[in-house]
Amino acid sequence: MDSNLQNLIKNYAPLSDFCPDPNYQFEEFKDRLFQPFSRQEKISRCCDFSKQTQVQKDLEDEYETVGQKVVKKPVQKKIGFVPQQQQQVVYQSYYQTGKKSKMSQAAKRVIVYKKCRFKDSISIKTDWISNQETQKQNIEKVQYSLIDIKEIQSIGTIKKYNKEFDKVRPNYEKKISIIGGEVISGSVQDDKYFKQLIAERQGTEEIPTIYTTDKLLFAVQTLKYSIYPWDILVTKKGNSFIFDKCPQNRSELTYLELQTINENITVDMPEDEKTVRNYCEESTIAQLSWQLLSTYNQPVLFQNTLQNDEECEQNDQAERYLFSEDLCFKYLEVSVKDRIEKAAKGEEVRAGQERFKVIVRTTVEAENGEGQPVLVKSLNECETPPDWKKSLLSQAGITTNTAQVYNTNNIAKWLCQAQLLECEEIKVGYLARQNQKDQDKHSLLLVETFTQRDLAAIINFKSVEIWQSVRYMVDYLKTQEDGVYVLLKQAYKQSIRIFKVRDNDELQEDNEDSL
Repeated sequence: MDSNLQNLIKNYAPLSDFCPDPNYQFEEFKDRLFQPFSRQEKISRCCDFSKQTQVQKDLEDEYETVGQKVVKKPVQKKIGFVPQQQQQVVYQSYYQTGKKSKMSQAAKRVIVYKKCRFKDSISIKTDWISNQETQKQNIEKVQYSLIDIKEIQSIGTIKKYNKEFDKVRPNYEKKISIIGGEVISGSVQDDKYFKQLIAERQGTEEIPTIYTTDKLLFAVQTLKYSIYPWDILVTKKGNSFIFDKCPQNRSELTYLELQTINENITVDMPEDEKTVRNYCEESTIAQLSWQLLSTYNQPVLFQNTLQNDEECEQNDQAERYLFSEDLCFKYLEVSVKDRIEKAAKGEEVRAGQERFKVIVRTTVEAENGEGQPVLVKSLNECETPPDWKKSLLSQAGITTNTAQVYNTNNIAKWLCQAQLLECEEIKVGYLARQNQKDQDKHSLLLVETFTQRDLAAIINFKSVEIWQSVRYMVDYLKTQEDGVYVLLKQAYKQSIRIFKVRDNDELQEDNEDSL
């Protein structure tokens, strides 16, 4: 026998014994807890230190080694429930500061985000043929496009924006009463000039041409930011595509026309859709009132305190102003072309072949002193905390950034409108209720001025991507036969389901009669 092997055996076990000395301790396992060797056990059973048994895991969870001593770990309190206010703190600390909260992982796991149970905007009929469902990854593969905008005609007059509103601050607020007025419909059939324009051009298009309003176009462009459900009726005839509201929804306002409030929020969302719709209607009317007052010429409307008689009289004046000289409508022709990347350093990106056209109607809300268009928009405070009036005084930046993140879809639509109008100035007003129980009286707390680039950087918006979804729909529909189709977008989904409506369906009959 080798001498080295004999020395090794002598060190670890006497030659007279079959097994090692039970009192011997291995140095590498000196501080580890394991069951001692027993002579009564079977010889086939051994201690495997490569894999921990369940007993060893339980012991390690309960005990720890401090120096040469094994002590019991202190018992940690388990968090079984996190109050609603604490959930709000966790969400705000993550999105506002960009840092992870110091709360334990157990506390974060119990947070449940509320979601509203939306119904589909239109009921799916049994005789509809489901053609395809667009996927986000397929839309993102579409080539970026460049656009060329040409004005066809303008109807109405443009009012100038009152710069006095730029001085509004939380400690110098402006009280605004709900004036009311008519919300602009997104239907093509409600516009007489649009119907005449379609009748003149339909059948003469050499390339695919879309006829639609800005409300419907923005919904398709901002598909990746949208949460609420909507639907669009598409009538295809040759190279003509008419995007319109479905006949069942033309008599009422949908989420396409309404300005949503906190659409992109994931905490404390109302579970009842009726409550969500009431918030959207309030936000839409409040923004309309703010737009009218910001372009009204009589300064008496901008006073802080209003008596009841004066308030009624001023509301009557504003209503006459609204219906006598409404907003300015612009009919634009947008040519969407291929994007040719720069071939050499310093060479600009140029446009290539023209793919399709979009005839769209949009609105111009105001203009500045230089005659350039200005968008007048607003963000509304929901009746739930935090209190904007207090938070804007102490931490205005965090409050405004949180409101912008919660309303990403609205801001994306504003940027799409600014691109069509070639507008570089966007006024954003922050409106809050004077009394939480009264939804008819609001206060303008702050007005901020943004450019397209600054506002796009806040929500990570890329203007070259907004035509991808539109181009995807055109490429698909031009391969289909003439007829009527329904584009259905369901809640919380970033995809569109495309249905083919049969010839004997009521949708097609109503649409042909209206045209």
